[in-house]
This record gives sequence, C-alpha cells and structure tokens, in this order.
Amino acid sequence: MSMLRLSLGEMIYVIEYLLENKEARQIMDKNPMLAILIPHLRQARDLLANTRDTPQIILSPGQEMAIRQNLRKYDDEHDQANRIFEGLLALASRSTNDENVRAKADGVKASLLPYGLNVTRMKYVDEAGEASRLAKQIEDKEVADYLKSIEFKAHGINYNALEQANKIVKLGKEMHGCLLKLENKEAATSSPQTARNTFFRVIKQLKHSAEFSLSDQPKALEVLLSVLEESITSATPTPQPKQEEHPSPTENPSTPSVS
Repeated sequence: MSMLRLSLGEMIYVIEYLLENKEARQIMDKNPMLAILIPHLRQARDLLANTRDTPQIILSPGQEMAIRQNLRKYDDEHDQANRIFEGLLALASRSTNDENVRAKADGVKASLLPYGLNVTRMKYVDEAGEASRLAKQIEDKEVADYLKSIEFKAHGINYNALEQANKIVKLGKEMHGCLLKLENKEAATSSPQTARNTFFRVIKQLKHSAEFSLSDQPKALEVLLSVLEESITSATPTPQPKQEEHPSPTENPSTPSVS
C-alpha cells in the first residue's frame, strides 16, 4: 500500500514500529545521521497523536523568522569551520615528506571527514548528524591529542584542528536545536494535513539518510528498509474478502408442494 493512503492512526503505527523494532533501532542508534532523526520521529508521532488538540504554544512570525535566521547563521559558520578543519588536516599531510606521517594524516582526515567538503552542501539535518558523529570520534584521547598538535597561524590568528572540530560539534548541536524548535512550532499549529506532511517528510529523510550513510553497509541498509516496508504492511493488513452468505435451503412458498 502507498504511504499516501495511510490514515493518521496507521502513520502512528509505522513510527512506533520503527522505534520499537530491535534491529532497526540498533542500526539507527549506531549511525549518527540516523540517530539524530529519532527525536524527529517521536515528534512526528506526537504531532499525529495530538493533531486535534488545542494549540498551547505558538511561535510568532517574528520568533520563527529569528530561529530561521539563526539556523542559516549557524549553517554558514558550520561550513566555514569545516573548510578550515579540512584545510588544517590537508596541511598536516602535505607539509611532510615522511610517508608514515602523511599516511596517518590522510587516515585521520578520511575518518573524520568521510564526505570531504561535500558536508557543507548537505541538508541541515544531515550536517547536524555528521557533527554528532564527529563528536563521538574526537572523544578518543589519541585522536584529540593528534588534532591538538595541528596548528596554523594566518593573519595573526592561530587555528587549531581540535578547536575547529569542537566548533563544528557545537554548531551542529545549535542547528539541531533550531530544527527541533521549528518542528515544535508545527506541532503547536497542527492540522491533519500538517501532521501528514510532517510524517512524509521525516520518513523521506530517514530513507535518504539511510541510503546515504549506509551505502557501504548494504546489509544494514537492506534490513532497515525492510523493517520500514514491514511497518507499512503491518499497519495496513490486506482485508479479507467478504464471504457470500448462502441462505439455508427452504421450500419456496410460491411453489406448490408435491404430495
């Protein structure tokens, strides 16, 4: 069945199925770009459930505009921090003739920036997810110490790779906070159609992020998409064909009996 034909109750079931399925949750929890969507799935579920409730908190147009302006500001700063971070890691590789040192620098760069500067062209939610992944990586003391050792001075400003990484993480959290506030705004002014649109958007983003971030894990991608398909199928069981009622054979009163 097409998702477009799901009822509000069936949409709630699909989200709860995804959140409660052990295989799907294990995959999402381990992948930062998917884990960051879990709060959005919960909010979409709550929006669907409360779509007829009286709004309690509504953002004014000015408040919404301010949040969106902050989101764009954080995005610009995030992109710039990633460019500086990438440049510092590249410098660490190119500034040496030692093959071992260069190999280590290239390995760190590939691990911390797997998408290179393409990360600056991702959707807001994906950029926040990548920042969340980076946060976990730089918790490793060896990685943090290595980044701390990479410094460069330009125009009187000292740039440090670890500081840039922490800046990226902080900006990713700020972006995620803005996105949640905007979703809460939609929840406060919800209508059935708004709730449906939110559901479609979150599920579409989940599929997009899964295909993007699990491209090198085909089995995990297959499992997650399979669970999503199962959730939709389970929410809309195939109706059983109605059995024809056959009246018990009785004597036709209009037909004279044979004696």
